[in-house]
Amino acid sequence: MRPIKFRKWHDPLCNGEYRMTYSEDLANEKGEFVFHDGILMQFVGLFDDEGREIYEGDIVEVTEYNTPPHRSVVCFGHSGAWIEGHPLRRQLGLSSAQPLSDYCDYGIGQGETATCKVLGNVFETPEHTPEPYKRIVEKELFFLFAKQYYEDWSHPFAVACQFPELSDEWIVGLFHDLLEDTDVDPKVLQQFLSKMGKGRLFQEIEKITRKENEPYFQYIARLNGIAKMVKIADIRHHLARKETLKESLKERYVKALNILKGSIE
Repeated sequence: MRPIKFRKWHDPLCNGEYRMTYSEDLANEKGEFVFHDGILMQFVGLFDDEGREIYEGDIVEVTEYNTPPHRSVVCFGHSGAWIEGHPLRRQLGLSSAQPLSDYCDYGIGQGETATCKVLGNVFETPEHTPEPYKRIVEKELFFLFAKQYYEDWSHPFAVACQFPELSDEWIVGLFHDLLEDTDVDPKVLQQFLSKMGKGRLFQEIEKITRKENEPYFQYIARLNGIAKMVKIADIRHHLARKETLKESLKERYVKALNILKGSIE
């Protein structure tokens, strides 16, 4: 029977330093493995040719029937573990999704017709990640950072979703309330954005953050660029939440929206 084991990619101190933590077999573990504070990846019950355990998110290099080596990311679901097969399969009209067991069930060191080697995983060795998966991983990392600070991230997520996924506006929308409404250390946020190649967006997040005691309409008037576009999306979502929208706030939001849209037009 497959051991039920997990690992997670998380930032235990919320200081921008991420690490991988592994559980024991949960059926026998006496301690407690916290599930809610990171990105979970489950052990798929298979081993590569060197006897290494394979988890979701691992990057494997496989060969079959003397084809060139092919890299893919391990996915896991109700039907088991699978990978995106060699491009030759698509050219031959075969299914591109392949059970990972096709490459692993030959026994350790006995991969005569198929081989499998774990090269790393999408978080600790991103340089090995196949291109189609990079955007998926990038999005998950932005979500992970946001979730660990927001008590309720439904609003910033709704603001972000008004823009193309992973665009500059999407990122600023997701983080637009962080500096004002959470206890995030600005240096940690800036460090994270720099690691993701988006360091320049820290200024936009600073810009969209209302300063202490700053008059609201003075704040609205100074916004420009990405910050202005995100603020428009922010106000639109607030106005759409009719069940919690107070009339006094509605009047303020409508006036602010007209100011922002008028300056764009």
